[in-house]
Amino acid sequence: MLEIILETAKRSNENVLIEGVHGIGKSLRVKEYAKNNNLHLEILYLSHQEVGDLIGIPMVSNNTTIWTKPSWLTRMETANKKGQGCILFLDELNRAIIETRQVSLQLVLEKELHSHKLPYVNGIQTFIVAAINPPDKYQAFELDTALLDRFTVIEMNVDVDCFLDYARENEMSNIVIDYISEFPDRLHILYED
Repeated sequence: MLEIILETAKRSNENVLIEGVHGIGKSLRVKEYAKNNNLHLEILYLSHQEVGDLIGIPMVSNNTTIWTKPSWLTRMETANKKGQGCILFLDELNRAIIETRQVSLQLVLEKELHSHKLPYVNGIQTFIVAAINPPDKYQAFELDTALLDRFTVIEMNVDVDCFLDYARENEMSNIVIDYISEFPDRLHILYED
């Protein structure tokens, strides 16, 4: 189902935010989507990114401040020159410091930072996907409304039947399949404080 939502959002030029507890495969599903669709995937783990990591470093040229191009954008542009579309995956968005989240707003809203524009391939802009954990269960921040409104929000949950279907389709060990079939509550254990 997530694959269909991602494809629809990409074609509609919508940004997607996936919310769910840790360890349920949010990042894995985005990686699989990129691989299955031959898209370059650039992952920014925002929990340990600073503003300069996103926008580059300022420098002066001819009495004008310009921003150096960040390495992640260079990698995307290289893929773009080869005709490959791109996904920019903002992982752990609500664990980022406030300054990084504020910079992310321009990136998500305008698909650019200062003079740096995200690449297009065949008229299709870079697809932005973000992932967060529920802020009430983690050391995470609430996203402000201005940023949150720029996304189609998808809540991802643990589903034993879907997992078992996936496990069978991907020829996972019968030991694992039998164990989860017998003890479905052990597929994902969320430790509470």
